[in-house]
Amino acid sequence: RSAAKGLLGGVGLALAAGLCAMAPAFAADPGVTKDTITIGVFGPRTGPANIYRLIDEGAIAVYNEANASGGIHGRKLKVIYEDDGCDPTKTRAAVKKLIYRDEVFLIHGGNCTSGVLAVKDEIVENKVPYMVMGATSRKIAAPVNRYVFTTVGLGDFVGQAMVEFGNSVPNVKKAVIVRHPDEWAEDFTNTVLAKANPAAPPTVIEVARNISDATTQVLQLKNLGADLVYVVLYLPESSIFFRDALKYGLKPVFVTTSTT
Repeated sequence: RSAAKGLLGGVGLALAAGLCAMAPAFAADPGVTKDTITIGVFGPRTGPANIYRLIDEGAIAVYNEANASGGIHGRKLKVIYEDDGCDPTKTRAAVKKLIYRDEVFLIHGGNCTSGVLAVKDEIVENKVPYMVMGATSRKIAAPVNRYVFTTVGLGDFVGQAMVEFGNSVPNVKKAVIVRHPDEWAEDFTNTVLAKANPAAPPTVIEVARNISDATTQVLQLKNLGADLVYVVLYLPESSIFFRDALKYGLKPVFVTTSTT
């Protein structure tokens, strides 16, 4: 709960400062009335990545707590939630609804990189302030844009921490990266490949999204004699991968992302 408060503190401070200094101008902005500020939240309430809904629910809980304390300068925060299922097509539909139909003042959401990258340009073109919820690709935050904000550890930053730990593991003969073939995994993977111990350069094994079995990949790792494995998978696929690793007695040192 305290972590959620810290994550959302920037949103609250920005809203409070803006409304205090520019109250007459803000009154004419979409999503702002004399009584309310409307915030759009999108994330995966359904689908295979719906575990990330916990992040969204934490954010909404903090917004509700702000309302219980009187809101921001007397305005209550009205939250409209849209389920995007971590599917870029659904994400586009959710964000279009929030911008054009609901006319929100601010959008706070996005736990899957592919969905956020699919809607970033539309958000920016409409000049809607956007706070990233959990997606980690550097392409979201860079180059710097006046409408896009994040407090999330980006993939290359987390990848640096992963590879520093991996390089500290003694007697590694074979390192492997197990990753999704998508943009989310790129920052982690590229950082590890660039900075891994040259005495044990990692091999890359790809795992598709929405798998129900990881036996093939686990057996590949066993055949390679992997003793250090970087796991760059979303939570559902991570669960399946670790289940099958246990099943087949795979016991290297596993290093995984902050998400997992």
